[in-house]
Amino acid sequence: MKNSLAAAAILAMGATAAQAADLPYRKAPPVAVAPAYDWTGFYVGANAGWVGSVNNDVGLTGTDTGGGGFGSELADGSTPRTFNTRYSGFIGGGQVGYNKQFGTWLLGVEADIMGSNASASATHINLPQPPFPARSAITTVVSNKLNYLGTVRGRLGVVVNNPLLLYVTGGLAYGQTELGVSSVCPTCGPARNLATTSGPTNFGWTVGAGAEWMFAANWTAKVEYLYYDLGTNTTAPLVYNYGASTSTLTASIRETGQLARVGINYKWGGPLVAKY
Repeated sequence: MKNSLAAAAILAMGATAAQAADLPYRKAPPVAVAPAYDWTGFYVGANAGWVGSVNNDVGLTGTDTGGGGFGSELADGSTPRTFNTRYSGFIGGGQVGYNKQFGTWLLGVEADIMGSNASASATHINLPQPPFPARSAITTVVSNKLNYLGTVRGRLGVVVNNPLLLYVTGGLAYGQTELGVSSVCPTCGPARNLATTSGPTNFGWTVGAGAEWMFAANWTAKVEYLYYDLGTNTTAPLVYNYGASTSTLTASIRETGQLARVGINYKWGGPLVAKY
């Protein structure tokens, strides 16, 4: 009896094992890994923001070969030596660039050009008053305007909390600023109605920093701050001839400013395929 029960148990166990061997083999479900965004590639985009001057003081320089000209007016304080022309306004344009990613580090280069409507002017009227009661009224106007600004910059960044990029940037800056000065005095002898404007393309440098977010396979959005220095802009002199004497007036300013902007880029290429 005992032998019969043992044999039956062995047969049952063998049957169960055979049924288990016939079942299909199933692997554990794969665990998905978030895609690793690749920043390497060319891109093109657009930007818009705010721009404003940092150095706002336009300095005037005058010379005279006789008394009563621009030099005398600046020396006695009847015309200020410095005019405040703080400009600010809209700036916007486009950019192209290339990035190369090395692990979490990124090297890149970017070029952009932007138009601006930022401008400012300051006016001083030299009214006849003591100690110059007989002096004619002289109106002096100084203006400054940023027409366009461009940069060619390198970028050094680190990818943190992928797909967020933090970077610093710097390089060449160029742009056109219009600096003007005028002097009007209808009752001067002879009458003045003089004006000059200097609007060259100046070259300088820029530095800044920003953050960029890859919100889709081929699209990024960024915020950026830049400081720029375009060097000194100086007008051609106003020349005033009175009698046998000659007087000149020149305006100059160191063109420095800053901008804050947002931008969007389209990048060729996409994220790496997720691995399992």
